[in-house]
Amino acid sequence: MQPKSVPEGRGGDGGERRGGEGEKTGGGGERGEWEEGGGGGESGKWRRRRREEEEKEEGRGGGGNKRIQIVRPLKDSAIREFGLILQNFDWSSVYKAENTNDKCDNFYSALLPLIDEYFPLVVVKGHDNDKPWITTKIKALIALQQAFPAGSNRWKELRNKINRLIKKAKSEFYVGRVRRMKGSNPSQWHRNIKSMAGTKPKPPVIKDEGINESDTTRTAKMINRFFVSIAEDISRLDLTDLPAYLPSLPLPTIQPWDVYQELQHLSRRKAPGPNCGPARIISEFALELSHPLKAIFNESIRELVVPHSWKRAIVLPIPKTTNPTIEDLRPVSLTYHFTKILEKFIAKWLVGDIGNAIDKYSNRKGHSTAHYLIDILNTIHQNADKAKTVSTLHGGYRLQQSLRQDRSWASC
Repeated sequence: MQPKSVPEGRGGDGGERRGGEGEKTGGGGERGEWEEGGGGGESGKWRRRRREEEEKEEGRGGGGNKRIQIVRPLKDSAIREFGLILQNFDWSSVYKAENTNDKCDNFYSALLPLIDEYFPLVVVKGHDNDKPWITTKIKALIALQQAFPAGSNRWKELRNKINRLIKKAKSEFYVGRVRRMKGSNPSQWHRNIKSMAGTKPKPPVIKDEGINESDTTRTAKMINRFFVSIAEDISRLDLTDLPAYLPSLPLPTIQPWDVYQELQHLSRRKAPGPNCGPARIISEFALELSHPLKAIFNESIRELVVPHSWKRAIVLPIPKTTNPTIEDLRPVSLTYHFTKILEKFIAKWLVGDIGNAIDKYSNRKGHSTAHYLIDILNTIHQNADKAKTVSTLHGGYRLQQSLRQDRSWASC
């Protein structure tokens, strides 16, 4: 019987090789080493390569491109050490600064090096088609296993450990996802289903004149120029044109406990802005950070100046259509945590000052046209109980349009 040939590239010399004696045993080696036939001395090398590819496919799902992700691990031991330093930290450089920008710059020049020291950035290499349950620990063990000869005792120990970790990771991932889906809203439920199925949406392709899909740098500059051009026709606000209402009230003062409350309620899942610390660190040490931030907030309000660093943002162009052009992109900005906290204080003061002069149902959190309808019906019923009273409803067209809008949103 003529033995089967090994495909080109699988032999040691890259050419066609014939199996030795014994087609089933693979030429004196381990039984079933090569499904194609024998292989002599090259059988161990091919077996290792095949097992390595199977292990990679188990974690990656095959195909795809490499992906590099920069993360900042937050170890419990590092958090404790960071807290000890922050408790006794000297913020005198922030308090003694003369203006808002200097205070803010001194604050970041003191805080960010500490964050980089105790929570350094780590580069994690991944794959576009990685399984959702795969972890960096499993990948590291697979790489370590490949360094040992196949079939050795250490190789077998690592193989068994990897199999146990993969089984545990799969179980915890899917059980945890199903548990969270029970209490999630429909959008999160749909997102979890797609994640469990391993499906990922393809990034939209922006089609416009002068845009080359391969030249991402030029595309980003064109998108940036378009976003900047939107507000070019708006002139800078001249404070002298604003009316003066005398006697003027004293400026409100932010207290450290107010800042502490806002920092403590900061969502730890929020992504940080440009060159900013993780939300978990900010929330964890809200008490220690409240005093220097209080000084920056009050100085900013007194000078009517927003720090230059807080004007920066990471802008994400989100398409509004399926095949978007540049004009169909909507900018979503990722700003600093501290900027949003200062905006909360100012918005709270403004609403408290003009709350009685604005519509209590429009552009207000927790209110909609349903509350407006209930208020109208309540007014009509109260007037109906009074003798010799006639109720007239104005603005019917506007109310009808609002109801249609609510109905269209509900049907989406």
